[in-house]
Amino acid sequence: MQDITRELVLEKLPRRAADTNKGSYGTVAAFAGSVSYRGAPVLAAEGALRCGAGLVFLALFLSAMFLKGRIGRMNGERWERWFRSVSTLGLLVRLGGLLSLAMVLVSILSVPLFQLLGFPAPERLALVLLAAGLTYTLGKLNRDREKLLRKLLKLKPAA
Repeated sequence: MQDITRELVLEKLPRRAADTNKGSYGTVAAFAGSVSYRGAPVLAAEGALRCGAGLVFLALFLSAMFLKGRIGRMNGERWERWFRSVSTLGLLVRLGGLLSLAMVLVSILSVPLFQLLGFPAPERLALVLLAAGLTYTLGKLNRDREKLLRKLLKLKPAA
């Protein structure tokens, strides 16, 4: 059995050429979040960086809510009251809005990548990517809405 040391890991990773940049080493988009495991998404993003990804985007629904709480100086009780005061539909709208915003950002950020890869109409390709992503997501939400509502109702008990 061999110990995994820093030297061993560095020896196995490919060397980066001097004439490259972060765009040369791939992009990772992590959509994550959990009430119970708040550090897991950060660890996943950090792991992607340490494995050699050039760019890592981390989209967190719960972190947006956490920031809202920090800005409003919400303690645990005030946070709980706010969470209970928002309707299930309100949570769905917020989640859908954040998800849509994430898809728009990914599409915008994909234009330079498509240009770099030599696609003839990168802007149109990004719009197709956005339309396909929104269509897929809306279809999935429509197909799985009962399961999603059950999960939300478990997360958000009646007041």
